[in-house]
Amino acid sequence: MIESINQKVEKAVSKIDNVGYLNFYEQLLKDGNMNEEYTYDGLHLNINGYRFVTGLLNKKL
Repeated sequence: MIESINQKVEKAVSKIDNVGYLNFYEQLLKDGNMNEEYTYDGLHLNINGYRFVTGLLNKKL
Protein backbone atom coordinates (compact mmCIF):
# COMPACT_ATOMS: atom_id res chain seq x y z
CA MET A 1 0.00 0.00 0.00
CA ILE A 2 2.84 2.42 0.84
CA GLU A 3 4.45 1.88 -2.56
CA SER A 4 1.16 2.64 -4.32
CA ILE A 5 0.68 5.85 -2.35
CA ASN A 6 4.28 6.89 -3.04
CA GLN A 7 3.71 6.39 -6.77
CA LYS A 8 0.59 8.55 -6.67
CA VAL A 9 2.36 11.29 -4.74
CA GLU A 10 5.32 11.18 -7.13
CA LYS A 11 2.98 11.46 -10.13
CA ALA A 12 1.13 14.42 -8.61
CA VAL A 13 4.35 16.19 -7.64
CA SER A 14 5.82 15.70 -11.12
CA LYS A 15 3.18 18.09 -12.46
CA ILE A 16 4.39 20.95 -10.26
CA ASP A 17 7.22 23.16 -11.55
CA ASN A 18 10.39 23.37 -9.47
CA VAL A 19 9.31 20.62 -7.08
CA GLY A 20 11.06 17.29 -6.76
CA TYR A 21 10.17 14.02 -5.09
CA LEU A 22 12.67 11.87 -3.26
CA ASN A 23 11.54 8.36 -2.41
CA PHE A 24 13.58 6.76 0.40
CA TYR A 25 11.16 3.92 1.03
CA GLU A 26 13.50 1.17 -0.14
CA GLN A 27 16.35 2.47 2.02
CA LEU A 28 14.12 2.29 5.11
CA LEU A 29 13.26 -1.39 4.63
CA LYS A 30 14.80 -4.45 6.21
CA ASP A 31 13.63 -7.88 5.04
CA GLY A 32 10.68 -6.30 3.21
CA ASN A 33 9.36 -4.35 6.20
CA MET A 34 10.16 -1.01 7.73
CA ASN A 35 13.42 -1.39 9.63
CA GLU A 36 12.48 -1.48 13.32
CA GLU A 37 15.50 0.70 14.05
CA TYR A 38 13.84 3.59 12.19
CA THR A 39 10.21 3.35 13.34
CA TYR A 40 8.15 3.15 16.48
CA ASP A 41 5.03 1.62 14.90
CA GLY A 42 6.09 0.14 11.56
CA LEU A 43 5.01 3.23 9.61
CA HIS A 44 6.13 6.50 11.22
CA LEU A 45 9.76 7.43 11.71
CA ASN A 46 11.36 7.67 15.13
CA ILE A 47 14.36 9.89 15.89
CA ASN A 48 16.76 7.32 14.36
CA GLY A 49 14.64 7.24 11.22
CA TYR A 50 14.69 11.01 10.91
CA ARG A 51 18.46 11.02 11.40
CA PHE A 52 18.85 8.37 8.71
CA VAL A 53 16.65 10.29 6.24
CA THR A 54 18.49 13.52 7.05
CA GLY A 55 21.74 11.77 6.14
CA LEU A 56 20.23 10.62 2.84
CA LEU A 57 18.99 14.13 2.11
CA ASN A 58 22.42 15.60 2.80
CA LYS A 59 23.92 13.17 0.27
CA LYS A 60 21.36 14.31 -2.37
CA LEU A 61 22.10 18.00 -1.79
